[in-house]
Amino acid sequence: PVFQHALDHGYRTRIAGWYNPSCRIPPDVLDSCYWVYHEATPARLSPNRTAARNLLRPLRLDRRRLLYLLYRLHLRASAPPPPPNDDQLDIRMHASDYHDLLVAGDRLLSDPSIDFVFLHLPIPHPFGFYDRRTGTIATVHTSYLDNLALADHYLAHVHQLLASRHEWDASTVVVMSDHSWRTSFIWIDAGSWTEEEDRASNHGEFDPRPGYLVKLPNQHQPARIDQPFDAVRTRALFDALLGKTLKTPTDLAHWTQTQ
Repeated sequence: PVFQHALDHGYRTRIAGWYNPSCRIPPDVLDSCYWVYHEATPARLSPNRTAARNLLRPLRLDRRRLLYLLYRLHLRASAPPPPPNDDQLDIRMHASDYHDLLVAGDRLLSDPSIDFVFLHLPIPHPFGFYDRRTGTIATVHTSYLDNLALADHYLAHVHQLLASRHEWDASTVVVMSDHSWRTSFIWIDAGSWTEEEDRASNHGEFDPRPGYLVKLPNQHQPARIDQPFDAVRTRALFDALLGKTLKTPTDLAHWTQTQ
């Protein structure tokens, strides 16, 4: 993996990530790792449980639903208290995960001994929990676009933190998404889908191109590369970055065209 390549080049590797149990996947090539995920999943599966427990989880839930149905239909008793509002719980968990990773990421970025950091944040991933109009965590679901604005704020925060430590110029920063906005696949049919999201996505049109940004050391001017780049070549890109063979946007543009 790329973390092994980083170690081979003398880097110290750290992860602060969301959803994926990163600390269990490549533990042998990490100096330290933090990951978190508290949100609800289909059938209440959890990356914190073993595969065996997750396998049995849906059966346990079906049993509970059956018992509840019998309770309502045959005993004709008043229903038990309603469960907590799932939307409210989802917002609190999503926001809590973001805050935990914000703190963990800052800790890594502020440690001068760490020089290869992977941060995986739960933004702009739906459901929206940020209100871009007030700049606060919302109490109701907002939108993907609100979380996209929060992602922009977070990138500005990283820039400010590294600049305050006089490390921004020397840093290589790669910003990418692990998948596109799954509009027509998932979110267009979600109850939280908004008219604003519909307009912004051209009525749910799926765009398979996730965002991909590269800031090279000592780069001060923007540049755009229109050459298509397959994200599966990210490992090769990191190999070139770790080997310090890409020094300018021109080098990067040439590399994308010749690989």
